[in-house]
Amino acid sequence: MFYKLNQLVRENTKEEIFFEAGIAKESLGNAISEASGVIIDVLKSQLDSGKARDLMNSFKGKKTEQELLIKMMIKKYTNRLNSYHGISPEKSSELAFLVIPIVMKRFVLVTLTNVKEEKGIFALLNWLSGNTVNFESFFLRMDEVQIA
Repeated sequence: MFYKLNQLVRENTKEEIFFEAGIAKESLGNAISEASGVIIDVLKSQLDSGKARDLMNSFKGKKTEQELLIKMMIKKYTNRLNSYHGISPEKSSELAFLVIPIVMKRFVLVTLTNVKEEKGIFALLNWLSGNTVNFESFFLRMDEVQIA
């Protein structure tokens, strides 16, 4: 899953924006992996906090949940770019605003297009949980409980 997300970052961003922000050519791969890592970290922390329903809602297109997730990712990516790559806070923030929203929009689209496949939302949530929960069954049961 991390590799697929890393590919999305590479496919949906231009190297020039990293270079213009001050990322050295030899650090480009690390900066791209950092974006993927931040996305995974924030999603996992939400899942670990018991916010599986909120995560599902954000992937289904609920703007408030989606915007909150993206803001958290932008902040975390800004901090990592500043700390690990020595880029000014302003440049780090600009780069994070250019990368994270675009990648997340594409990532949401890919996971919803392939809901029950290996790229789908259930596979993502299962992977984030360490495959300790079958989220397809989990959400099916939650819906049954709400109906009853």
